[in-house]
Amino acid sequence: MFYIKYGLDGWNYYINSSEVNVSHDLRLMYDITLRKKTIPSFALPQFPALHSLLYKVEYGIGIDNPKNKPYGTMPNIDSGIPDKIHNVQDAYIMLEALINHSQKQIVVQTQNNDVYEHMTKLGDLYVYSTDKPIRFVPTK
Repeated sequence: MFYIKYGLDGWNYYINSSEVNVSHDLRLMYDITLRKKTIPSFALPQFPALHSLLYKVEYGIGIDNPKNKPYGTMPNIDSGIPDKIHNVQDAYIMLEALINHSQKQIVVQTQNNDVYEHMTKLGDLYVYSTDKPIRFVPTK
């Protein structure tokens, strides 16, 4: 009954396992932008397009205390594209456009290859936008 009584509000950072919040899963993207300010390896100088995309994420909305903004956000189902990312659907669309845009695709792939060329490939990770589960296929 606790969840039914309290629902989504600033008191619980808009996090409630029985309520949908299409904006809360933006936390990873928001956390990366916070860490970029203090941890050099998160600065992503090799991916300027991704860098600018991360700063479009709106997070911490409805949380009064600035110290608590990283812990949750009010749901926002309205699209903020092209200027803002309000929810996971916006994030999906913007990331897909970044990866697949014909002019940027070669640049992004080249940057990715340059950054990771000295590492050993562990395998392929398949993530689907349907209810199909994530699948990892190890390199042989």
